[in-house]
Amino acid sequence: FNLARGSFNCFGCGIGGKLLVSDKLRMDLNLPKEKSQPNRKTRELIIPEKHHQVMSLAQEILQSRFNGSLAKSYLIRRGLNPDIAFSLGAGSSDDFLISALMDSGLSLDDLIFYGFVGLSEKLTSYSGLSPLLRRRGLKEKDIQRKITSLKLQKKSKQGGETILAYPFLMLDRRVTFPLTLAGKITNFYGRAVYEVDKRFRHRKLSVAETNVPQGGFNIEALTAKSRELIMTESVIDALSLIELGRADKESVVGIIGTTNYLIIDVLAGSGKEIQIALNDDEGGRKATLKVAEYVKNRYPAAVVKDFTKNFVSLYPEMAGLDYNEFLKKTKK
Repeated sequence: FNLARGSFNCFGCGIGGKLLVSDKLRMDLNLPKEKSQPNRKTRELIIPEKHHQVMSLAQEILQSRFNGSLAKSYLIRRGLNPDIAFSLGAGSSDDFLISALMDSGLSLDDLIFYGFVGLSEKLTSYSGLSPLLRRRGLKEKDIQRKITSLKLQKKSKQGGETILAYPFLMLDRRVTFPLTLAGKITNFYGRAVYEVDKRFRHRKLSVAETNVPQGGFNIEALTAKSRELIMTESVIDALSLIELGRADKESVVGIIGTTNYLIIDVLAGSGKEIQIALNDDEGGRKATLKVAEYVKNRYPAAVVKDFTKNFVSLYPEMAGLDYNEFLKKTKK
């Protein structure tokens, strides 16, 4: 607990968050006034047990589909060891996930709530998940949904514009990895294993309904014996560092993006040395400086190092690349 900063962090389970310290208590303990952070989104760290149970069931289903899948072949094409990936939760997603979850008793509304199913006005009753749902006995009226159309809303500059939409699998044809926090699965990261517009290559489950924190990849490294944590922005980079022999399962963590400050807080508050391993491009270098400054401001005692800068000094051919690009280059 740090009353001065108004925060807490458990080094055992990895959970951390904001303490509600009253003004009177601050005065009694001569603590500084709480600094406002208007640009920082906060979310209660509440992970319902039911949410974890549903995500755990999904993880079992996804991993059961991994061997012999396009997801496994995709990782091999990226130069990664599928066995190591599987040990860290790699799975394969297709329509079978929806069938299996519905067989367990979840409804279409449940699947929309937990983010496994999205809705699109661009689909029809003959595309997306509609054919599968009809085979399962759902009627047209039970499949389609009315949603607010952002395009219509912008065009008319009024709210309340609705349009018919049809369901699709959020993690369709993707290699998947569980994202966790405090020992519970909170979400999934899915990387498309087929050619798709770059805007849709990376996906996570929608949290619009659950409001559950995203979590991170391999957060279990927090409780390992390693003295350092290597922070990557993606699962693929984390696996690439393991394949390169520069990290192991007890030290590498994927924050999934560069602005997942909830996970950055958890890592920085662990007491371990933080090695920032973001891409060696302009965006990655800027993000590294931003993350390092954030950690130093909030955790003055934390040791933060630029892993990528040191890596490039040892391997100049890494310049301008991400870790997977460098891995594939070295294997060639």
